[in-house]
Amino acid sequence: MGVAGDPAGAAMIDGGFGPFVRNLDPAERAARSRALAALVAVLHRLERDAQAADEALALFDALPARPRRRALSAYAAIHANHHAAR
Repeated sequence: MGVAGDPAGAAMIDGGFGPFVRNLDPAERAARSRALAALVAVLHRLERDAQAADEALALFDALPARPRRRALSAYAAIHANHHAAR
């Protein structure tokens, strides 16, 4: 499905990502929201249980290359901004 008018779902509208892309098909937005919620749940578990690191890394490694690179880029930007604000 993807972005309306972009069946491949490759377009990133207005810099959005995941479920935050504008004009996203409702079913695709729901799927991306569930995926984001699952990732957040694993990360919260990782805060309490170091053994969850293997599961979190396996889930991250299972991502296709492009989404994995985008996630790493977003993390790097957030991390850099966090440290710059100190």
